[in-house]
Amino acid sequence: MRILHTADWHLGQRLCDQDRKEEHDLFLRWLLDALKEHQPDALLVAGDVFDVGYPAKYAETQYYDFLKEAYRLCPNIIIVGGNHDSPNALNAPRKLLTSFNIHVIGGAFADIEEEIIQIKDSNGNLMGIVAAIPFLREGDVRTLQSGENYQDKITAYKQGIKQHYRELCNAVLPFKQQGYPIIATGHLYAAGSSVSDTEDKDMHIIGHQGQMEVEIFPPEFDYIALGHIHKPQMVNGKQHIRYSGSPIPLNFSERNDNKQVLLVEFEQHRGLTNIESLPVPLYRHLNRFKGNFDSVTQQLQQFQHTSVLQSCWAEIHLLLETYEFNFEEPIKQLAKDKNIDILKFPNPKFLTNPTEQVADEPADMDLLQNCTSVFLEKCKANKVADEHLPELEYTFNELMDLMSMEEGN
Repeated sequence: MRILHTADWHLGQRLCDQDRKEEHDLFLRWLLDALKEHQPDALLVAGDVFDVGYPAKYAETQYYDFLKEAYRLCPNIIIVGGNHDSPNALNAPRKLLTSFNIHVIGGAFADIEEEIIQIKDSNGNLMGIVAAIPFLREGDVRTLQSGENYQDKITAYKQGIKQHYRELCNAVLPFKQQGYPIIATGHLYAAGSSVSDTEDKDMHIIGHQGQMEVEIFPPEFDYIALGHIHKPQMVNGKQHIRYSGSPIPLNFSERNDNKQVLLVEFEQHRGLTNIESLPVPLYRHLNRFKGNFDSVTQQLQQFQHTSVLQSCWAEIHLLLETYEFNFEEPIKQLAKDKNIDILKFPNPKFLTNPTEQVADEPADMDLLQNCTSVFLEKCKANKVADEHLPELEYTFNELMDLMSMEEGN
């Protein structure tokens, strides 16, 4: 059995008010070609199909146009919801899509059997089993108890996620005992994984869930296909627990990631036998040019386009020792001559010491795209004591979860 593992498409995403439609169109066309070339028995999409719960119409069109062609190339398609997806919106066409062997699990079901998908070949013969587990919201895995403190809630939430995986594993173990490979999906932040840049760490802690220890995953699973972290990697050195990563760089901190999808092979009675990375072409450069005036100028002059789309998107971080009049114009003109579109050009930093080194900082738009980060910055600005921040963050995220549920209804 052979599966193709991908995740974190974020269709409809915008970067500095620029849409990514062209890049996503190219990726989805490439993915269709990959399905045709490698002929996997199943395609697994491990969450965050869309960037927001109710995306722009063009993003929905991209999704359905892809499925319309993909089901002819791949006999089994399994899509689980991520924290960016609306379970209700994703599940809306679920029954219709099942008729085409496209299985959508937008959110957790009360009956765990709904999350068990059988992978069959074109002749209807069973090949393997997928425990299609989506992003698990707190209400999916536990009942709130009065009098709980912050740590009690975190512990109970993590225990609920661990129990959900164990219940699904127990339900599919009879298939493993018959020699069939069993696979799980997940959309979470697994402890031991790394993100694309230190500035993105908070972006990947879902609400108040924090990092999930890999012990939540039962060892009986032959492979665990994860989504949520955009940097492709194995988790804690475990070959069978993998993030495929996002197929395009979604922000400037991902500019150096090698984007990919994973081709994973299994054999009956042997389980996992091979994992191959299929590099996704670079469709557009995202670049960060940083340094003093001369350094940034030199970097721009030496830049060479190697992506499919010739227009590069860039952010400029200029470090100056003294104020220089009209410092922006020469840089903007040079960027224009090199077909580089500057999306971010914050005010320069002034160095009091010429040898001072300034670490990368998150750009303002990255912060604004994360409500929790904005809330915490507002708390700090109002001099909220550090010891109160965890409880406030927890309460804020509970409110955000409730608002999401209301939007879904």
